Amino acid sequence: MKKTLLGAAAAFAIAAPVSAHAEVVGHFDLSYQAADVDSSDVDAWTLGGAMIMPLHDGWNVQFDANHENYNWNTSDYDNAATNVTLHGVYRTDSYGIGAYAGFGGIYSQTLYMIGGEGQYYLPNATFGGAISYGATSDGYDYNAWDARISGAYFFTPDFDVTGTVSYTTWDDYDTSVTGFGIGADYRFANCPFSIGGNYLHETWDYGSSDTDADVFKISLSYHFGAGSLQEQSQHGASFDAAPRFIDVWTRWD
Repeated sequence: MKKTLLGAAAAFAIAAPVSAHAEVVGHFDLSYQAADVDSSDVDAWTLGGAMIMPLHDGWNVQFDANHENYNWNTSDYDNAATNVTLHGVYRTDSYGIGAYAGFGGIYSQTLYMIGGEGQYYLPNATFGGAISYGATSDGYDYNAWDARISGAYFFTPDFDVTGTVSYTTWDDYDTSVTGFGIGADYRFANCPFSIGGNYLHETWDYGSSDTDADVFKISLSYHFGAGSLQEQSQHGASFDAAPRFIDVWTRWD
């Protein structure tokens, strides 16, 4: 996972100077997350970011990387989840559609991910959906599918309320999780920073037993290349299926 982080840092260092010469739009994020999973607590800090750059005739390339450090109160050890992802996206003023491939690390395993993503844009709203598949290597046969839909309504260009519905399943381990979330984001006037808060409720089905999880998250983001949250959503690096997918893995017990 250290190699993954070094690779992500190097890629950002290489890509950042490009923003001075191309229409790069992106963001850097720091967040804290607290989850109550049945009788266990999971705390997590995440540092990451994403940037998107136009190529030709509506085609874009997006790069994102994240590192999440998390701890279960039932364990004496800190854990980490990382991901580095490359997206190919075709985008117009009305919609965006694309696919991604990425890799990361979790539970001392290398995780490979692929997926398809889409977005639909309205004057005051953005709707999105994604389907992802992930599998680990390095000695363990973990694999999962993830499907999710999301929406954001913009009361102003810099204030939105968001919602999400997701379903993730580990077929070989008879485990599935259904999630319902709501949140809000606010970007300060004439400032590149925004804050956000989210609540997510998950129902974990282990085949013979069920467990509920309540997840609370707060975040601080720095935006570049976009003048508002809505512009970031509809023209920026807003394809986020990979980090949302890998985040669910951190609560898989």
